[in-house]
Amino acid sequence: MLRDFILQPNEVRRIQFEGQWLIVTQATGPIELTIGGTTPIVVDEKDRVHLRGDSPNDRAIRINNIAGAVNTIQLHTSDLLVDKRTAVDLQNAIEIAPDQLIGIDQSANIVQAIVQNPIELVADQSVCISPDCNVVRTENISLRYQPLPLIVFEEGTTTQTVALNTHRAQLLLLAAAQNIHPVWLGNENEGLPLPTHTPLTIDTAQEVTLSGLPGDWVHLAELIKH
Repeated sequence: MLRDFILQPNEVRRIQFEGQWLIVTQATGPIELTIGGTTPIVVDEKDRVHLRGDSPNDRAIRINNIAGAVNTIQLHTSDLLVDKRTAVDLQNAIEIAPDQLIGIDQSANIVQAIVQNPIELVADQSVCISPDCNVVRTENISLRYQPLPLIVFEEGTTTQTVALNTHRAQLLLLAAAQNIHPVWLGNENEGLPLPTHTPLTIDTAQEVTLSGLPGDWVHLAELIKH
C-alpha cells in the first residue's frame, strides 16, 4: 500500500495502515511518527519501521512534519521486509547474500530483497528486469538530512553560492512562497526559476550559484552520505 502526502511545517496527519512493515520511500525532510500509544520516533527517507501489533490501535499512525519546510512524503506498507539498497551495476544474474531471498509484493508491483534465515534456493532461477534479463548488484547507501541556512538576497548582491560539499549526495532548493521575484539556478532569466511549492532536488556535490533580487530568499537542505 502506497500513501502520498504533502505536509506543511508542523502539520499533523493521522491515518490507518495495514501490513507488517512501514517504509519511508520518499521524504524531503525528517518526520515524526507516533504508532498507536508508543513513544514518537523520528524517521527519514529509506527508514523502515516494524508494525508489531495486530490490533487496529497498533496500526493508527500520527505523522508530524518536523522538517521546518514543506515535506513531500511517500509511505509504503508491506508484509515483506524491503531491503534498503540502491542499484549501481548490471550483470547477468541477480546477486544476493546467502541469507537473503527475492520476494514479489503483488499489491505494490515491486520486487524486494528479503532478509531471512538461510534457505536453499532453486538453481538457475532469476528475476528479469530487461529483455536481456539483466539484473542488479547492490551496495548499501545511507543518507542523512542536513538543513542549511537560508540564502537571502540583499541590496547590491544579486548572486549567492551554495558551497561545495564532497559528502553531499543531493541538494534541495525551494524558493520562498513570499518572494516577489523569481530566483534562478545559475544566471538570472536563464533556464527555469526555482519552484515555490515542491523542492528542486539536484544530485551534486559541487558549488551551486543562485541569482535573485533584494528581498527574496531560498530554503536549503542537503542529503549527506555517511
